[in-house]
Amino acid sequence: MSEEITLQAYKLQADLTMPVYYYEYPKQWTESFKVVSMALKSDKKYLPFKKIAQFLYTWNPNIMYVNDLSNSYRDTTWIISSKPIDTSLIITIFQNCLEITVSKIKSSFAKEHFEEWANNLEDVSEVEVDKKEIPLTTKEGYIHENGLAFEILPRYIYSQLNNNPLILNGEVIRFIPTEKGMLSYPNSLCYQTKTKRVYYSIRLTVTIQTTPHHRVPMLQFKFNITRWMDYKVPLKNWNSANTTVYAAIGNRLARLEIMKNKNEIQWEPLLKTMYETTYINKPLPDVEELIKEPKKFADFFVAHRLEFGKIAVGSGESMRDRYLLNDWISNELTNIIEKYPIPLREKSIIGQNKRASIIQNYQNVDTIHEVLRNSTGVNSIHFKIYYMGAQQELLEKIKRQFKERLGVSEGELQSKHLRITVTYEQQNELLTKLDVTKKMEKQRHEERIYQIQNKLPTVTELTACLILLPYTDDKGVPYYKNLEDPKKAIRAGMATTGRLTQFLDSTNPLEIEQRIEIALLDLIRQLGYVDPFETKKYKNINYNTMVSAMHIINFKRTPYGNTKPTMVYLIRKPNQGPIMVECPALWNGQKYYWEACLAFQEVATIDGYLKFNPDRVIGDIKNKLYELSYIKNQPHLLLLIGDGVTRKQWPFLTDKTLSTIKKKEKYTLESIWFEKGKENEKLILQPDNQLRIIRVRVNNEVPHYLNPVKESGDYKSKTGLFSLEHVYYSLAERPNDIAYKNALYKSNSKLLAENVRREFKFSNLVELYPIHLNEEDNPDEWVSLTHNYRNFAHQYKGSYKLPFLLHLASRLEEYIY
Repeated sequence: MSEEITLQAYKLQADLTMPVYYYEYPKQWTESFKVVSMALKSDKKYLPFKKIAQFLYTWNPNIMYVNDLSNSYRDTTWIISSKPIDTSLIITIFQNCLEITVSKIKSSFAKEHFEEWANNLEDVSEVEVDKKEIPLTTKEGYIHENGLAFEILPRYIYSQLNNNPLILNGEVIRFIPTEKGMLSYPNSLCYQTKTKRVYYSIRLTVTIQTTPHHRVPMLQFKFNITRWMDYKVPLKNWNSANTTVYAAIGNRLARLEIMKNKNEIQWEPLLKTMYETTYINKPLPDVEELIKEPKKFADFFVAHRLEFGKIAVGSGESMRDRYLLNDWISNELTNIIEKYPIPLREKSIIGQNKRASIIQNYQNVDTIHEVLRNSTGVNSIHFKIYYMGAQQELLEKIKRQFKERLGVSEGELQSKHLRITVTYEQQNELLTKLDVTKKMEKQRHEERIYQIQNKLPTVTELTACLILLPYTDDKGVPYYKNLEDPKKAIRAGMATTGRLTQFLDSTNPLEIEQRIEIALLDLIRQLGYVDPFETKKYKNINYNTMVSAMHIINFKRTPYGNTKPTMVYLIRKPNQGPIMVECPALWNGQKYYWEACLAFQEVATIDGYLKFNPDRVIGDIKNKLYELSYIKNQPHLLLLIGDGVTRKQWPFLTDKTLSTIKKKEKYTLESIWFEKGKENEKLILQPDNQLRIIRVRVNNEVPHYLNPVKESGDYKSKTGLFSLEHVYYSLAERPNDIAYKNALYKSNSKLLAENVRREFKFSNLVELYPIHLNEEDNPDEWVSLTHNYRNFAHQYKGSYKLPFLLHLASRLEEYIY
């Protein structure tokens, strides 16, 4: 039996090609669209081309690629298909969707141009088609420079697996291609009780990702569960997002969406138009009837959403499911994939030190007070608990938690390091639901902010508030309707008066003691608290090595419009020093972490929103990297998130650049550039620089993994650091979590309908890649230090996905709105 972890991914075979049919966009469409595209400006968001492409993927599984008409100025390819297709229906769909689009365009100027273009499109009798053999990978096994493999191979795999169903214990489980990935047929898997059946599907998604060192293409498979509604869709729980519905038509699943506008329910018009144009003999049911009783309509499946409440089938897939699906995939796709010849190589974690947990400090409250004083830079903290109605029982439990953690349950405590005050105040008016008679979101939001400002004075000392609000009942039904929820407005209003906020559900009695503890510890986290830790040195590094984190906050929605992307930088001072935050788009210099939390919470006010100084992200990154490169007296580790948002702002961080840029050693750069097209304007890294940079990736670009199998048939839990071709992977300590244990137990399998009510959960692989180290550095040491920082959060017993400082940076983003 294998004793090593293997990636849930495969290598692509070298020199892959595929015979396909190329269909060109009609010339009269592309040539005349150029002018229209320029006129549309912000109205481009209403263009239907993305939804048309998604619909075509479900209509015909032979379609491998659909190019957006907006891109036709540089590539006139329309459709690439593995077999010939009938374009006449597609043209009809296209033209019908344009009629819907015209009604959505806001600008009268853009609407006039778009309508004129749509009305003047000539009838197309023929579409140019060319049969070609296209290259997908090179002789060395890399993605061909045309890049088509990223789009075509996943769709090709879906069509191939569609023709070769999974057979388990004599049962046939057929997977059907959808607009994204594949779904097992919605009626093939179910949880059955004496009175009902609850159906669910396995969703399989295929992507091609690269690794940063040699850009080796990695074919990755991800599995998850889609549950189908078996009861009335609760309108009260339905937020503004659309709900997905699939219509089963033979061996196809056509995707539709249901929209909710206040209490009005309707089919999403574009998808409805495409469906009715294509499937004339399969009429759509009345949408109101469908959501009242989904199981009444045998061929329509309403996707369950978390806000709809509990459902009988648990989330996630087990390790057994991963093996079953991977065996099926590897057997069916031998013509295009091959297994990695070696599993992940296990690395020892070097220089690991253990932090002293906050739980260990309960008996010495002075230690916590000292850390809080150092973290906040103040000598006095006021903890305020706001609540509605009679909450005596809950307040008594909260008082016990405050006493255990901070040494005081109510009133004032003066220790040798810090004065802490804890007070309680009933505030029925400020915590009630928002007034939905105010039609505009901005009006509802601002009214609560003004109420708070008029009722509560601006504080003169650091004040952290625990706010008790009703969330859900024991059945998971939300207390507030979507437009009534006051949490965001309360947080913004409290910030304008200088108060930090942490919310706690005051209605659901389940696990209340644990939830109070988590809420209090998270409130302490907002103060910038970091547990003390050992400072034992191992060779060149220890926990007191200077560590910082850089994070790019993407566009965030507020009632006043979207914020622009911005850079935030966190640094933890050594020797138990505080965490300081820089955000040049909002303020000059550094703030304590708690001050930064307040500043970000205040962004959801008109004054806070107007403070943003936009369009400066890459300049701020450049200034900070130059500053860090001049540090000579001590080592400094900079952590970066390697997601798409960051790469868009700073394209230097792409796998392509990192694999091709000139280096002195495997992990030692000569220079760093900042802007595309200005690669010559670069930062030259001097030999005596003390900067180290590690890129952290935690998103869907990182593969899942397979645990080794024991002789007994159970799955062995492995943790630690692993490497594959110069890329490191961090796997957290085994969670003390029933959902994790369920996933490892050998007889659990949703595919085999065993224990499908259980929730399955795994630790995520975290990719760690050293972008830049000094030539004499041991990369294992620096990666180990980064891995250790995943265990630094005092409010959580396990490991976070992100190292601690990056986690704190991402939490700042959540406070905006």
